[in-house]
Amino acid sequence: MIAAPGDCSGTHLYIQFVSNNSGASSPSGRRHGVEHMLRGKMLLGVLLLLSPISLNASGTSVMPSQAVEMAPEARAGHSMAFDRVNNVSLMFGGFSYVGGLHSIGDTWAYSAAKNEWNLLETFSHPSPRAGHSMAYCASTHKIVLYGGSGHQVDTWSYSCNTQEWSHLYPHRNPGPRYYHDLAYDPVKNAVVLFGGFDEDGLVSNETWVLDCSTKQWEQLSPAVAPLARYGHVMVYDSSLGQIVLTGGNAASAGHQDDTWVFNASTSTWTEKEATGGPDPLKWSSITYDSLNQRCILFGGQIEDHLVHETWTYRGEDNEWSRRFPLIAPPSRIISAMSYDSESNVTVLFGGLGSSYNNLGDTWIYEFQSNTWANVTASANTCSSSDTSEEPFPILLILGLSTTTIALVAVAFATSKK
Repeated sequence: MIAAPGDCSGTHLYIQFVSNNSGASSPSGRRHGVEHMLRGKMLLGVLLLLSPISLNASGTSVMPSQAVEMAPEARAGHSMAFDRVNNVSLMFGGFSYVGGLHSIGDTWAYSAAKNEWNLLETFSHPSPRAGHSMAYCASTHKIVLYGGSGHQVDTWSYSCNTQEWSHLYPHRNPGPRYYHDLAYDPVKNAVVLFGGFDEDGLVSNETWVLDCSTKQWEQLSPAVAPLARYGHVMVYDSSLGQIVLTGGNAASAGHQDDTWVFNASTSTWTEKEATGGPDPLKWSSITYDSLNQRCILFGGQIEDHLVHETWTYRGEDNEWSRRFPLIAPPSRIISAMSYDSESNVTVLFGGLGSSYNNLGDTWIYEFQSNTWANVTASANTCSSSDTSEEPFPILLILGLSTTTIALVAVAFATSKK
């Protein structure tokens, strides 16, 4: 069970570990000390003052400059999906330690174009929960939600046209499930569910599909499937026409670094021997950048420490690539992301930080410029050069900045002669 500040009895309702999981991070094991982070921020501040180089290499302004005026409560274990009708990232649920441990049952919409959060007051909605998952059905313009903490077995549908939740009543369902994941396959017109904790707190390797037209669940029996796990991530890759799955914790087998694809039309799982990729991890976040045809993955837990790594997966090449943005969100787990196809940016909100504190920051990522921006204007940022593992970008830009200043000084001195 995660160790958290204060009295956190009952935390198992929100985050549960099997007895043989790799363990939670302790304060002594944190990667980023306060002094080190402050030094990194000071260096970055000096660098930005000196450097004439724009952070947005593409030359296009996609990052809002104003902080949001209204934002959701800090949380983790929530879920997000992009509403293509209203061009907003829809977010529901999660849990928070702020004011005492509690689950959350509100619905929010974020517009990257306006850098604006709006709380949606719906007539009905799912009960407060965390560890659920959501997916957008393109054929019906509805967002499906399933499961969550508290042994939830209900299926909900959010209409992007009416902006209302509806409780669905299929003949059967996957049973209690939390920290599973969902992904929508447009060819099959179905939402696919895999893994998660079941009602006994054991990890599952079941594959279920929900037909978006009939609104009925069906369990599949593929001959081959990934190991049972929780805390993994799934997303539909349109370049492959299949769903990509990676990561998670497989109980006694520990954290995973495998890559699988699922063909919903043939009901088959296939393991991909991908090039590169993160170390074995769980509780990262993923979305699919349809413009650049990349799966975008951020954060997670490797062994007993949280990370702030940014990775992309190109399905056509079956290759993972580590990205090294100059600035990155702080390390976190069980945050949520969605791809905003109107603004062509990835949106990230919240999660649990390295000291297992709830985060309430909003970030957007632009692939072409490899740029993360904190649109909440929070001071809680970290330079991706806080560790010695990726010094090259800082040194390169600092070197270029110093060279530029030297050339300007020489030119000025020459003009005085």
